[in-house]
Parts: sequence; C-alpha cells; structure tokens
Amino acid sequence: MKEKICFINSSKIWGGGESWQFETMLDFRDKAEVVSLSSPQGTLHKKAAAVGITTMPIVAGNLSFLNPIKIIKAYLLLKQLAPHAIMFNTANDFKLFTMPAKWARIPYRLYRRDNGKPMKSHLLNKILLRGGITHFLPCSKFIQRSALSKDPNLFPVEKIQVIYNSINLENWDATPAMALPGKRNEEEVVFGCIGRLSSEKGQLFLPEIARILKNKGLKFKILVAGTGPLRDEIVSVIDRCQVADCVELLGFVESNKSFMATIDCLLIPSHWEGLSTVAIEAMAMNKPVIAFDVAGNPEVVIHQETGFLIPPFDLEQFADAIEKIIIQPDLITQLGQSGRQLAQKQFSRAVTNHQLESFFIA
Repeated sequence: MKEKICFINSSKIWGGGESWQFETMLDFRDKAEVVSLSSPQGTLHKKAAAVGITTMPIVAGNLSFLNPIKIIKAYLLLKQLAPHAIMFNTANDFKLFTMPAKWARIPYRLYRRDNGKPMKSHLLNKILLRGGITHFLPCSKFIQRSALSKDPNLFPVEKIQVIYNSINLENWDATPAMALPGKRNEEEVVFGCIGRLSSEKGQLFLPEIARILKNKGLKFKILVAGTGPLRDEIVSVIDRCQVADCVELLGFVESNKSFMATIDCLLIPSHWEGLSTVAIEAMAMNKPVIAFDVAGNPEVVIHQETGFLIPPFDLEQFADAIEKIIIQPDLITQLGQSGRQLAQKQFSRAVTNHQLESFFIA
C-alpha cells in the first residue's frame, strides 16, 4: 500500500515554491498517493487537477491561524486524510496547519522554506518550530542561515536538511529546443538574462554594463527575457545609455531551454536569489554563469569554475567578467562543462528526490 503525502499550498500566485511542489508531486505520484491541498483560485490547484493529481480546496490567510474554526477544520481534514507526511512552503500554511497536523498524529510535518527573510523569535514561532514541525527543509544554506539569523536555537540543527532547488535532468535533456530565430550573429558573443522584470532581479544594471563594454569596442549582445513592471524603466535606461543595438528585450519566452540554447553565457544581476533555478538550467546546458556574490548565488556559481562571482553591484567588475568570456571563448566550454558536472552532482532531481524519499516513503 502506497504512503499518502499531502502538499499544502494556499497561494494563488505561481512562483518558485509552487513550481517546486508541482514538479515534486509529479515525480512522486507513482511511488506514493499524492494529494494537493491548494487554493481553488490558484494556478497550482488548476495545474495539479489537469494532470490527474487529487486536489482539495483550502483557503488560508495571514491571520487564519487565529480563527479557531479554521484550525478545527484543518485538523478534521488532516485527520480524515491521515497522510504519512505533509509538506508546506508558505508562512500562512505553516502557521495554520502545523499544530492540527501534530494533533492528527501525522509522522512527518515538513516545512520547506525559500523565503530569505529572518524568522522572528516570538512565542508562536517557537511553539510551531520546536513542538510542531518535525523537519525544516530550506532550499539553500543561505536560506537556512537567514531564517535562523535572529535566533539560531529556533529549531534543532539535527532536524534541518537543505533540499536544493533542482531540475529533472533526464526530462530536460530529452526536451527538444531550437535557438530563438534571428537572435544570433556569428560575430557576437550572446549573453542572456531571464526572469521577471522587477527591481530585485537587477535588470536595470544591464544597460550600464553594456555601455561599459560597448565603449571598449567589444562585439556582444545581451538578450533579456521576461515581463514585469520594470519594462518601461529598462527601455528608458537602454535609450539613455545608447545601447539599443546590443541590449534587446524579448518579452515573454515560452521555453527556457530555447533561450539557453540561444545564449553563450547566463547573467544574473539580481540583488537577491534564494537559489536560482535558471542558473541550474544554464549549467545543465553547459553555459557559464556570471552573478553577483549575494544570497544563495555562491552555492550554485563556483567562482572561476562554473562562472564568475562578482562583488555585489560592482558594474565595472561585472563587465570585466563578460569581457573575459568575449576575448577568451574557450572559457565558455571550460566553465560550461564544470557547470554541467555540478548540476548532475548536486542539482539533479534524482539527487533531491532521493533525499526526500526518507520522509515520503516508509
């Protein structure tokens, strides 16, 4: 008889945590009975239902844990389902479902966290972390350090296990991908940045970096994929820096793999990254990565081995790293091969699923 696993996520938006839960449910549904407790208005709920995963509607807000009726309903639902393990990613679900899960005697109560904010050392967190959840699973060592930075004793260290973001390399390799048409010129080295166009992702740095490179007479192109609220401002900075000929905004790109097939090197100018999945995707395709040395980036980008780590927000040094790639194209192959090896060793879904099996499969 298969064990039952409940993935709890009341978020209506689709982000990294929701994507991770969906992919993990897909991976484990042949080994376990998988149930998605999710917002009926959320993308996760709809995607899970569309592929035949059992879904049940839940609603949880920031203050739901103060509502005794919601707590009782959560307990009765979990008591009825009686899963072997529950997994939640959001703070709202952590606060609402932890104690009902304990009262329902669910053996594994897992809190996977990709939020980089420190957890407050107040009474509620102490009760939930020390007496409620059984394991804390941050998505990177940086997230672990950040979460417990205000109180290292909030949770026993022996029950913390980093479960990195990962990709299914077998599926990734088998997925066909053609380079985006018309985006490559044999005389140019092509760099790319992909992600939501928002302030934390740092795309506003790219026109300034391109200006530095252009003034040196280097031949290159920077492709920027994604949509978001910063688009008009980025266009304005591109015009001000006079780099419209070497920085191109692509808008939404349907296939990350096609984007990676188009570029020679990935750029991550973010102010913050918990652990970049697009960096792993680039490494899986033998592409080097250039990123600022912030947050979780040092865990996925090994300086001068899989790419370059740049002192935070130093645009001159960021441009210098790009220049190295342009004038030493052999680095693309050298760094890219090391990145692929690291992706296989540490960021493959086969590796992270093996780690999860100790919680999911009796």
